[in-house]
Amino acid sequence: MFLAGYKAQANVSFVGPYVAQEKSFYKEQNLDVEIKHVARTGENFKLLAANEVDVTTGVGEDVIRLVQSGAPVISIASITQRGDHGFASLASSGIKEPRQWEGKTAGYKGADVAIDYLALIHTLGVDRAKITEVPIGYDPRVLAEKSVDILPVFLSNEPDIVRTHFGFDVNVIDPADYGVVLLGQTWLVNTGQLKTRRPVYERWLKATLKGLSYAFDHRNEAVDIVMKYAAQEDRAHQEYMLAVEQKNSITASTRDNGLGWMMPEPWSATQDVLIQAGQIKSKRDVTEYFNDQLLKAIYRDGKISV
Repeated sequence: MFLAGYKAQANVSFVGPYVAQEKSFYKEQNLDVEIKHVARTGENFKLLAANEVDVTTGVGEDVIRLVQSGAPVISIASITQRGDHGFASLASSGIKEPRQWEGKTAGYKGADVAIDYLALIHTLGVDRAKITEVPIGYDPRVLAEKSVDILPVFLSNEPDIVRTHFGFDVNVIDPADYGVVLLGQTWLVNTGQLKTRRPVYERWLKATLKGLSYAFDHRNEAVDIVMKYAAQEDRAHQEYMLAVEQKNSITASTRDNGLGWMMPEPWSATQDVLIQAGQIKSKRDVTEYFNDQLLKAIYRDGKISV
């Protein structure tokens, strides 16, 4: 079973399995794959650790936290090659870069500010004491209502919502543009299952990456497929999401080696930020977090082997 870590939508880590299923790429690999979506955020990690699902999705920082907590999980591919988070401000505010955050109000979701935010202000020498940080929940209208000056966003989501639903143009800051290249979406498996069922996972990954590559080459058809799973979603927004995430999935490394390719540097950078933020305690060899052997087995000169 593939268990997506959120509701059905055009996240690239979901699109690969959707397309592989609908284009019969799984059948080509003699796989019968069931696709489901998590009922509660975070439940997918518990189910994976308990061997109740075969593959799930998360972001790299999730993997690092899970491994450090003792969970038997590991990443087998990095889909987006940079962090999925950014920071939006109304264009009318004039905020175009992080140094302008001083004297402004920044919102944060959940219990604390995002690690991307901490990494940015540390890298650029922004004085955090001069920023007012407030919890805001998950409704992006707080930016349109000017309750905050800086809104943490998923690059493929809220900027489009604020523009199209609320009618405000926004400036978006992508941490990667400032040298803060953290981890994005990844596929996770159970380490024990990977050891005992490696050929199955190799076939799954080959079919799924074939699906993702097909989606990037046939984006309109891919959105048609997404809408089969996400009929309640706005098609134009799904098109935007896929376009943004496709761009963030392709780098010089993936052009040379193949989609989903993993390099140690983003894992190391993300681990360092988590340590600085006090969210993990120790620095480990990053190979504890990812296994690139399946990728190396299925690619030849950047192309999926037959």
